[in-house]
Amino acid sequence: MSSNKIAMNALAERMPGAFYRRSLQGDRALLLITSGCKELTGYSVEEWLGGEISFKQLIDSECHAHYRDVVDRALVEGKPYSVEYKITQKCGGILWVWEQGHGVTENGGLAAIEGYITDITAQKAHEADLQEALSAKQQLLEEYKGVVDCSAIVSKTDPSGVITYVNDHFCKVSGYSSDELVGSTHAIVRHPQTRPDVFKDLWETILSGNTWKGTLRNKAKNGQDYYVNSAISPIMDSDGNIIEFISVRFDVTSLIEKEKRIRRQITDQLTGLPNRQSLLEDLGSVESGSLAILNINDFKLVNEYYGFSVGDQLLRDMALLLSEVAQKYDLNLYRLSGDEFAIFCKDHVRDIGFDTLCDFIVARVSEKVITIIGIEFALAVTIGASSGCAKDLLLHADIALHSAKEQHMSVQIYDIYSPLKRQIDNNITWLKRIREAIHEERIEVFAQPILDVNSSEINRYECLMRLREGENYISPYLFLQAAKHGRLYGDLTRIVFSKACEFFAERNDCFSINITASDILNPNTSNYIIRTIKRYGVGDRLVFELVESEGIEDSELIIQFFDQVKAMGCSLAIDDFGTGYSNFEYLLKLDIDYIKIDGSLIRYIDKDDNARLVAETVVDFARRLNVKTVAEFVHNREVEQSARDIGVDFLQGFLLGEPTPLDSL
Repeated sequence: MSSNKIAMNALAERMPGAFYRRSLQGDRALLLITSGCKELTGYSVEEWLGGEISFKQLIDSECHAHYRDVVDRALVEGKPYSVEYKITQKCGGILWVWEQGHGVTENGGLAAIEGYITDITAQKAHEADLQEALSAKQQLLEEYKGVVDCSAIVSKTDPSGVITYVNDHFCKVSGYSSDELVGSTHAIVRHPQTRPDVFKDLWETILSGNTWKGTLRNKAKNGQDYYVNSAISPIMDSDGNIIEFISVRFDVTSLIEKEKRIRRQITDQLTGLPNRQSLLEDLGSVESGSLAILNINDFKLVNEYYGFSVGDQLLRDMALLLSEVAQKYDLNLYRLSGDEFAIFCKDHVRDIGFDTLCDFIVARVSEKVITIIGIEFALAVTIGASSGCAKDLLLHADIALHSAKEQHMSVQIYDIYSPLKRQIDNNITWLKRIREAIHEERIEVFAQPILDVNSSEINRYECLMRLREGENYISPYLFLQAAKHGRLYGDLTRIVFSKACEFFAERNDCFSINITASDILNPNTSNYIIRTIKRYGVGDRLVFELVESEGIEDSELIIQFFDQVKAMGCSLAIDDFGTGYSNFEYLLKLDIDYIKIDGSLIRYIDKDDNARLVAETVVDFARRLNVKTVAEFVHNREVEQSARDIGVDFLQGFLLGEPTPLDSL
């Protein structure tokens, strides 16, 4: 027997599986099987060759039809076959095996089958575990059948690395024919970007007589990349000399590409930082931590004035700056979206507290000048931060960020002791109470009388909202902000309009109802108001009291709304005029009928000369425009007389009458 055959026999005996040869003539007896059959099946060589066990008995009944179909078709076509199936061991254990074989012809006819069977149970289990792990971690990829191509890519080389044998699957994956591969080296599929030290390590390992294992990036004939999980082993003769190398590879391109897609899904393409999805995954893997969201102040202006390319470079530079801080204190840095970044710490920040870290970042950014295309940018950031339960961190940090911006603060911390936490809890409580009151129809309308100075008669009322709880009536002062933040304000406005219009439709009195810009800009609310006025026919007696005047003068929609209701006979009053944002210009734009002088002026008009002077100015201005004036907060006789003295047209306040339920008028 030649040394080559000896080596091959030795290799066959060492392989973790069994080589066999089975006759297709006569009784189809098993002609040969290697000793690996004992470990694989539990049956010895003697039992196999003695006919005590057969392939048909061994193969699981569920797999037998598939096995026969694959093998028979391959034999008919004169091709090798490759098939996976389950077997039952002698001890009753179940194994997954992979078999590869081919038909042997003699004297022009098919005489035998030769093949190799090996245990792939662990590989099958590994595939299942890996698939489950990927699905659980990413939650973005569909289930897939496996991460390892179970058809092996096999090749042999001589000691110098020249290929002497390749199987069909090698040709299929690489795109090269057998003739092109045999006689060449594996450099024919080597990817040019693979580092030289990888191959240096490979050759040092196999030349020392050991098996090298690893994943290689190769290039097919058509130029496409593919990846193989490789095991390369030296084959030695009886004297221990290497006579060839055998390589078994599995195509894992699908797995690698999926991993690349996953990395793209959790990586911000502009900065290379982990993105929002990555942050969500990290938050989901811990119970607690600290999170800060950073927003670049006025970043929108950079894009508007200098273009998006400058803005993008600024974001990249900011990412580098924040990365230095993150690296210094062992933090995780993310880019969430736009001009927002996040810093996450699973435990305590090294060397400093988290609140101190936030202050440090604000200072570090403000002192750093970033230069792009010769333009120097001095930046500032606003930070919202939170510590505690991981599942709430993102929400709480975002709330803190918005609060910081509203209050023009650099840093706002949300924790169980902060005023912001108490404010949020209070809002949540009020939202629950408001929803229950709406559902149980406990939103009531009160009316406060307004006195006509000339006639000294009360023939008009301001409608005011109250929330009824038991025998108590709660002022909207306590819950309107919560209603606005909770998107319930429109519901409250519609309830007040409906009840007020229904009540005064049966009377001759004029009445007024407060309305805000948000009411008018909400189509559901503004359209409901128009329908309600038409339904009850109260347009000629209804006065809209416009509150929260900031920004009104710039809205064509608001002007259009008032043009529409005025055409229906309604009047318009400006509420709380004389303080805050009061703007004389929009009085002309909106065609005002009444000005209600703010109570903060009227309250002290009898004692405060400045308040009296402002009130007199408003009355004089209104008179010149032929606009009526109403003095609010008339709470004593001295204030009443002073208001009469400056020439107001109407008086309103507790002295003249407190707000009472509609049914008590």
